[in-house]
Amino acid sequence: MKFHQNFATPSDLGQELNISSKVVTRVLQRLGISPVAGPSITGTTSQIFARSVLPADLKHRVNPYNDDFSIYWLRNDISTIAQTAKELGLSLPDTSRLIKLFIKPTRAPCYRHYHGISPKDKAKLQPLLRTLVPLTDILSAHSMSHHNFSRRFMNPRFVRKVKVGKVEYLTQDDAEKITSLLAEYCTTMEADKILGTPKGGEIKLIKRHKIRQHFLPHTTTNTPCTKLTKF
Repeated sequence: MKFHQNFATPSDLGQELNISSKVVTRVLQRLGISPVAGPSITGTTSQIFARSVLPADLKHRVNPYNDDFSIYWLRNDISTIAQTAKELGLSLPDTSRLIKLFIKPTRAPCYRHYHGISPKDKAKLQPLLRTLVPLTDILSAHSMSHHNFSRRFMNPRFVRKVKVGKVEYLTQDDAEKITSLLAEYCTTMEADKILGTPKGGEIKLIKRHKIRQHFLPHTTTNTPCTKLTKF
């Protein structure tokens, strides 16, 4: 008992911190903390560290993202992508795509390459699927062609299409982002339609009244936009 109060193996620390012993060992090496015993030191089968030299914030250092994937991993409570696809009623490629887009980026870096899916991961996917907005609804609401939408907005830093089966969707956040932008700005061609002016008419109005135009960040077009309130 007294030994475990003063010393710990990577396995002990891994169980205490709900993370793999390999991650613990890597972090301790990075911090320059050496074991007091081990295969190459005393011939013991495992490395042993003195608790007195461990940093007080070791838990944060080994898992700064507060990622709980490791808890499920250590419990062996992990599903394969195939099992997850079956539970969600999706194809394997669609499930893999959703996991790549929405699950792996949220994990701590040390777990982003793991293919397994935790119960918490599945709990994130289920509401996401229920709230996806068909891209055709967005296009129809704004009288926009698929080509025009892709040309203007398909930038991973702005919005990303999510394909499930043969249907393209946007997340609810991305759909609201598009709706909000189109409610505030328009392109030159859109302004001509709104004003009923010949092609290029809006440009003349902008020059005559010195209306400020805007280049919107992260959209894929370099076409300047104008605030609708200016008309």
